[in-house]
Amino acid sequence: MLTDYKISIALCTYNGGEYLLEQLDSISSQSRLPDELVICDDCSTDSTVAIINGFRNRVSFKVNLFINQFQMGSTKNFEKAIGYCTGDIIFLADQDDVWNENKIQDIEMEFYRNSNLCAVFTNAEIVDQDLNFMGYDLWKSVGFSQKSQKEFDKYPERILLKQNVVTGATMAFRGELKKSLLPIHDNWVHDAWISIIVAVMKDKEIKALDKRLIKYRQHANNQLGALKKDIFSEIEISKNKNVKKGKNVDFLALIEFLKPKQKLLKREGLTQLTEKNRHLEHRNKLHPEIVVRVWKVFLEAMSGRYFRFSRGWKSILRDIRYR
Repeated sequence: MLTDYKISIALCTYNGGEYLLEQLDSISSQSRLPDELVICDDCSTDSTVAIINGFRNRVSFKVNLFINQFQMGSTKNFEKAIGYCTGDIIFLADQDDVWNENKIQDIEMEFYRNSNLCAVFTNAEIVDQDLNFMGYDLWKSVGFSQKSQKEFDKYPERILLKQNVVTGATMAFRGELKKSLLPIHDNWVHDAWISIIVAVMKDKEIKALDKRLIKYRQHANNQLGALKKDIFSEIEISKNKNVKKGKNVDFLALIEFLKPKQKLLKREGLTQLTEKNRHLEHRNKLHPEIVVRVWKVFLEAMSGRYFRFSRGWKSILRDIRYR
């Protein structure tokens, strides 16, 4: 072993019996085994708990199972699982993926090489429910281009304030960060919350590791998927399903959470978050009359915030045409 790191995995389950065993087996087949697996089950009614109990009786590492007394939802369930982890490095895991056998080893090596590195996330292979490759990877599905990757290396907060490119199932972070990350606001998805906080912290690094270290399974019951969408399908989703452009309360909550930790943040950290919040307020309050709306969008575009905090011309056209 390269280090004395204790490795924890935080895994959340809910009625995951169909695919869970494949994920658990991939964890037990790692070239570098974890020291503990913490599982929080959100009141499953299928075979999930029985599968976990059978699994923990046949592996050499510790498996701690916690069953919620009431349903908490994904974000709060992950918060709970992270809170129970005691490791120096905490890996996040979904119940329906499959890990490549070198996932833990490869990511642990990144932390070993760089003492300032506080979080790592990776690429992933997109597969169907039967683990057949779907022809593209996770970063392509979220629009994390090579240009964005290069910018992320220097200014991760700039990319993350435009869109979340971090998928929790690929993420690991140092356990010492727990006190700076928890509690997670329940209007956020846990991976977005964790990544943006690390990105705006002073002297902390977050790395995008371009390795496909998991098979990210797409199936009918995905809470969040990774299907490819072009601009036309995005517009149709917006038009037909009335997709919200962002919850203003999210960034207000994050700003309030970080205010007491301001000394730990980069110089412009809170300022950037406040500007992002202002942009979301604009997008959530667009006028229904086309002439007024076009004028308001034009003014916001002149401020540069569409290009700093959204998808530039794509978001401008979406706000003008489809409301």
